Amino acid sequence: YTILTVNLEEMDAIGLPDKAFIDINNNPDAMEFLVLNNLATDTGYRRGSGWVEYPMVHVNLPLVFQHCPESFNRINIYA
Repeated sequence: YTILTVNLEEMDAIGLPDKAFIDINNNPDAMEFLVLNNLATDTGYRRGSGWVEYPMVHVNLPLVFQHCPESFNRINIYA
């Protein structure tokens, strides 16, 4: 297991529950994996932190839910 996202805002990905910034600094192959497996699509938006430009993705929540429905019980998308 690994953490694929990075928080660059006070609220995750500007408060949008189906958006996330991908941690390509610690997981350089994460974007390719997510896109190839249809788990996320690249929005084209980047946010810099230090010397890294982190890509924002649109997460395929229905597909993620299919693979791990129990994890959605712990997610608070209204925080």
